[in-house]
Amino acid sequence: MILATLVFFSNCTLDPDVKKVKIFVNPDRIGWYFIGVIQDPDLKADKIEDIKFNDSLRMVYIHVKDLNTLSFAPCDYNGNDLTERLKFTGVKTISPSKNFFEFYNPTNEELEHIKEWNAGDDRAFKIQLNGNAEFDKQINKP
Repeated sequence: MILATLVFFSNCTLDPDVKKVKIFVNPDRIGWYFIGVIQDPDLKADKIEDIKFNDSLRMVYIHVKDLNTLSFAPCDYNGNDLTERLKFTGVKTISPSKNFFEFYNPTNEELEHIKEWNAGDDRAFKIQLNGNAEFDKQINKP
């Protein structure tokens, strides 16, 4: 599995072909979230609806025609922007047509100190290891 870093959260775009998908997350629900994006060039058009993670949901799947025309806008259930809150955004690539966007909703304490961490910080490394374990758990659910 390849892990690539990609900033995919955007509140505005100048490209009219980019489809903004709102992701609703409970900011009090700490942990990792995953959006499986399955690229299917045979789709006539992207019909993507906003995504709402409830308190037990950690992984969802969407089908898209073109992965490069997506932009995600994370917000709380009231529509307030969460872009600055969510961390460790990235993409896990399983195959050329199957990618998983991932992001982490930190605790308030982590959020206060996360800017002080560097790439080799033990806390950041542990969170990323937990993210890999959570991904494996979610992807292997029946």
